[in-house]
Amino acid sequence: GGGDIGEAMALDTEWAKGFEGVTGPLDAGGRAEEREGTLWDLFRELRAMGLNPDAKGYSGCFRVDCQTPDAVSKIQKVAQDKAGLSSRGLAHAMNLGKYDFFPAVAGKGNTVLHLMAKWGLKPDECVAMFDDDNDLPMAEAC
Repeated sequence: GGGDIGEAMALDTEWAKGFEGVTGPLDAGGRAEEREGTLWDLFRELRAMGLNPDAKGYSGCFRVDCQTPDAVSKIQKVAQDKAGLSSRGLAHAMNLGKYDFFPAVAGKGNTVLHLMAKWGLKPDECVAMFDDDNDLPMAEAC
């Protein structure tokens, strides 16, 4: 398997098409408030709830950093509604005290599994380095 680092870092457009209904086209650009897809619908809903979702530098996910007890309560209610997120094709993870929202079929664990299959790698041929709970699905795949 394998390839050069440029190939490894390039967007896998075929795979990304599998969650375009959630994120819209990853190369569409534009402000998060104007993007299409259920991910960005949630972004707008959280903003309307008075939260401050951050999509700067992200095209297929966003992060919410809650600074007050009221904000934590609001985001926990959204994050704990796994059925509601799942019905929209979404999942979440905690990362360094922040909530990340992303397509359920993507995420770190599923991405590692996709790349292993694409490059013909077995789990014992892979290694994962991580620093927080949101990385555990990636570590479990290796």
